[in-house]
Amino acid sequence: VGWWAGGPELKIVSAVVGWMGPPCPQARQRAAVVGLGAVLGWLVLLWHPILGAGQITGVGAAMDCTPTKNSGRPQRNAYMVMIGPFTEERRYSNWLYAAVALHSALRHHGSTADFILLCAIRDSPVHRPAKMLPEEEALLDSNSIQYRYVTAPYGNAGFHMGHFKTWAWQFTEYDRIQLLDADVIPLTNMDDFFDLAYEAQTDFLGCPGKISVLNAGWFVLRPSCSHFEPMTRMLKADGVRWNQKEGWGHQLREGWLNAMGQWMKPGWAFFDGHGNQGHMYSYFLFDARDLTLIYADRVLQHTNGTVYGDDIIQSDHLEPMARERLRRTLREAFPCPFPKVDQPAYHHFTGNVKPWTAYKPENKAFKLWYDALERAGIDAQQTVFRDHSTAHLHGERGVGGR
Repeated sequence: VGWWAGGPELKIVSAVVGWMGPPCPQARQRAAVVGLGAVLGWLVLLWHPILGAGQITGVGAAMDCTPTKNSGRPQRNAYMVMIGPFTEERRYSNWLYAAVALHSALRHHGSTADFILLCAIRDSPVHRPAKMLPEEEALLDSNSIQYRYVTAPYGNAGFHMGHFKTWAWQFTEYDRIQLLDADVIPLTNMDDFFDLAYEAQTDFLGCPGKISVLNAGWFVLRPSCSHFEPMTRMLKADGVRWNQKEGWGHQLREGWLNAMGQWMKPGWAFFDGHGNQGHMYSYFLFDARDLTLIYADRVLQHTNGTVYGDDIIQSDHLEPMARERLRRTLREAFPCPFPKVDQPAYHHFTGNVKPWTAYKPENKAFKLWYDALERAGIDAQQTVFRDHSTAHLHGERGVGGR
């Protein structure tokens, strides 16, 4: 554990010790000094990517992603959702019900994949981090939802909430992960999209946005330390300095193709270009050179480091049977929000009004969410809306999406 010796890593360890220690500053400082050795051992036990409920992942995990040998066993898949920030204000609380509803809907439609909740802990001068209450952890445990607390890699104060999704690449015990926003309700068994990513032989299968290069509400990824480590290095305080011309280290001189098939202007001055959507797009397009995007009439695979991809539905990249399965899967359930189609794979509750902020059983999509909770043994009206003012506050300000 020589890398714990100093620098930003030591600062994060001290911060974690302070958080776990007594509330007064002097006592926390003493705990950071006296208890450092014990806490280092505690963290080393917790960083390992094998999941255990309630683990806290910090800087150790960011620097020490451990590859998992997956050969010789059946493929393992998982769904993953990120919510937060987890602070004493507990504005995240009703997003836990969103995770339960999402998990319940997946099981209802026949999914057999694992389900993991990333709980984003973010410290700030005005917000004190906090773990879930015992009854909240019990809610997840009773629904067989695994969860892990995660912090910003390297302690970067500029680490946006959306960037916490980067932790998904560290779960190398899985072959593929579908990462969804928490305010999504599946309308079908989405397990077929794992197979889609396998057959396309891609490390990132996702959707373009209308006003952004990516829509990060849903995508499929291959967990890998070879992706996780450079992606997190880009986010270090002394990492890539984003700007509208160079973006995340590469220029978009020729523009980019949006979800409606329109070429957008060059440069990085688009929605979330500086956030996780621009970050992931730049990394997989220019650095990893392994980006596959789904459009209404094509599936473009980018392996040459340019914005011009090959349509794998029309090319000989796939075997004929694989191409037909790809067409059929996308025809039966389209996983991208744009353009609107008759058979979407899920409903996304965009905007501030969510099923847990306003009780609207007459709304068909909201009703699906309430039904999913009911199948999990939760009466939405009696539980989620027991305190309307608090439910509204928590629902609006918690983050479970982009």
